[in-house]
Amino acid sequence: MEESVIVIKNLNVFFNEVPILKDIELKVNEKQFLAIIGPNGGGKTTLLKVILGLIEPDSGQVKIKGLDIKEGRKLIGYVPQISDFDKHFPINVKDVILMGRISDKQGFFHSYSQKDINLVEDIMKDLDIFDFKDKQIGRLSGGQLQRVLIGRALVAEPEILLLDEPTASLDAESRSNIYNILRDINDEITIIVVTHDLSAISSYFDSVACLNKNLHYHGDKNISQEDVDQVYGCPIELIAHGVSHRVLGNHSGDEQHD
Repeated sequence: MEESVIVIKNLNVFFNEVPILKDIELKVNEKQFLAIIGPNGGGKTTLLKVILGLIEPDSGQVKIKGLDIKEGRKLIGYVPQISDFDKHFPINVKDVILMGRISDKQGFFHSYSQKDINLVEDIMKDLDIFDFKDKQIGRLSGGQLQRVLIGRALVAEPEILLLDEPTASLDAESRSNIYNILRDINDEITIIVVTHDLSAISSYFDSVACLNKNLHYHGDKNISQEDVDQVYGCPIELIAHGVSHRVLGNHSGDEQHD
């Protein structure tokens, strides 16, 4: 029997009395590779932040390997959207990744051990970013910076990895490289990815959840067209193997759907 590393029960989050997440029930098993898809404003990033303990739910329960969030979040690595990262900050690749070794009990200015440095160098080599370890992060391509952020998360030696839109704004080759890296990492740890990249589902993920305030679907990656149309609120074409999806038909209002 597979072990559930994340268990969410009856989760509700409101903002100014407006529901952001409603009655969420979700179990994520060990070494699962889960995609969470859905429209903008559907609550995907909010769900990640609840799991990380950055947002406190109004009701419901989240357990991480049987632990409450406060303890369980130590088992989680997090990769934010590139747009949330300051590319102009005067820091190089190696130092960004070393930051992942700083624990809650340590200050920012502390000495790294030789073990820390060796681990960082091994991860940079695994992610093929060792050759530009001394580069300022603003000089990196989008794909290179994404690998740096993944490295920063991995150096904390997490058992679960959460990623928020890791392939947004990347070209097709860089997207493929990131997904292949994640697939290799998935041999060792559980991965949850928030994404709009429907084209990647059949090629890389083993399961998918559709989220638009409610969790409409959770299971293997063989998601139906009806499930996708329901969660996005208008017809979305599912196209696999590297071709981007597109919105079909007319729908009212000015709301954008990705």
